[in-house]
Amino acid sequence: MKSFWNGLAKYTLLGALIGSLIGVYQLVARIVVRFSNKIICLPNYDCIIVAIIGSLFLAYFARVLTTIDKNIAGGGVPMIELAIKGKNKSIHPIRSIIFMFINSLFSFMTGVGIGSEGPSVYMGGCVGVAVNKLFKKDDKDLIGISCGAGFGCAFLSPLAGFIYIFEEALHKFNYKLILKALYTVAIAYLIVHFITPNKFLSFNINIELPFKYYYVFIGIIIVNIIVGTLFTIFVVKIKDFFSKNKNNVIVRNRIFIMFAIAAVVSVFLTEYRGAGSAIINNIMNYDSIILILLILAFRFFYTITSANSNASGGFIVPMITFGALTGILVCNLSTIWFNLPVEHYPLIILVSTFSMMPIITRSPLTGIVVAISYAGLSNFSIVVIPVIIVLAISYFAAKKFTKVNDIYEELISRTQLV
Repeated sequence: MKSFWNGLAKYTLLGALIGSLIGVYQLVARIVVRFSNKIICLPNYDCIIVAIIGSLFLAYFARVLTTIDKNIAGGGVPMIELAIKGKNKSIHPIRSIIFMFINSLFSFMTGVGIGSEGPSVYMGGCVGVAVNKLFKKDDKDLIGISCGAGFGCAFLSPLAGFIYIFEEALHKFNYKLILKALYTVAIAYLIVHFITPNKFLSFNINIELPFKYYYVFIGIIIVNIIVGTLFTIFVVKIKDFFSKNKNNVIVRNRIFIMFAIAAVVSVFLTEYRGAGSAIINNIMNYDSIILILLILAFRFFYTITSANSNASGGFIVPMITFGALTGILVCNLSTIWFNLPVEHYPLIILVSTFSMMPIITRSPLTGIVVAISYAGLSNFSIVVIPVIIVLAISYFAAKKFTKVNDIYEELISRTQLV
């Protein structure tokens, strides 16, 4: 009985800490993004100079923090997954949480093309490491549960967080962890929902897609596999290049270059800066094929350079932004060629958006649950069938026809621990 109450106290503490931390983090991140959007002035010479100087100032401190704690470079997901596997003992949880919190805000302030979801997973995992130290345990499963709770808090989807624990963090199912995982995620969600109750993405779905229009998903699956596979290849190849040339002065100082580029993008291309949530939320406004292709190409290379810049931030939202853009692209082409009604666009775009998850991170179940949660319970019967069909086919087709692995596994295999 004593062990039961000790366990209950431990997982209550774990969920409460993660919910409070990620809730405050997501709230502050949104405030920072809104503030930085407001202070951006019209494109002119003075504004560009001020933006670049300010970004270089932040880049200096960002590099200092990533030099002290190399675990916080990027989204931190590969580093925390290595900790779960027992291969990374270098995480100092309190320091890492503080540094990741601050450093990722620098990225959001300047408009670098990375998001807050990766840091949420990493900081959630760091809370697990800290709780292990508090209770003098070395429980790898607890760290995995912590990562899933962080993911669920970031997306305001507790069930997605639960699935993430087994599918992405632990890469295995263990029925003995079900109650612990559910309880931790539930506690964390209750707290984070109180702090930040609104999801950061919106899809206005109100009509079912007739089966005769399902042909559109064939194009989406093909295009998304091509885009997602190329993204993984480019990210990995550039990381390899930087690793081989780590002593090059430009490579060592690439975070300054990235922040300066982000400053210019923020001034001239404000809507296309940052993680990409603004693009997803305004996706229905894009009706020019040429414009969509240009935005997709820009976001593709902007996200790749951001992900390899050593800035703190993840690429979950940036990568699903690709899916939103390919979705609206295929929708517009289908209307031109096959008279697809415009009222079906939102559902198709939702499916396309989250189909990037099984392609790039090989997490189809997590993607399915997140997609359904963002459609809303009232639309469950409308979205469940196309979401499951498309994401499942995307997952198996990507595994069968591409030679790349889960992007996190690709990055983990190339990670040099210190």
